[in-house]
Amino acid sequence: MRRIGGTLLLATIAAAAGVVAYRFLLSDAAKESLRECASGVRDAADKVSRAIDRDQLVEEDGLPNRERTISDWEQLGY
Repeated sequence: MRRIGGTLLLATIAAAAGVVAYRFLLSDAAKESLRECASGVRDAADKVSRAIDRDQLVEEDGLPNRERTISDWEQLGY
């Protein structure tokens, strides 16, 4: 339990330091550049996610194992 508390404390301190650095230490141009970078990463992740989802679609009706299983069940009277 002590290790989890230490980890949470460290994560909170790191997040707070990030917020302070973003708000007070970065110029407006640096903030805009960071926003553009985050937007580019988000767009790339969405594009990869859509590509993976598109390739995961499988027609179940044409699978050989499925056809054989249906045929076996029909032979058994179901």
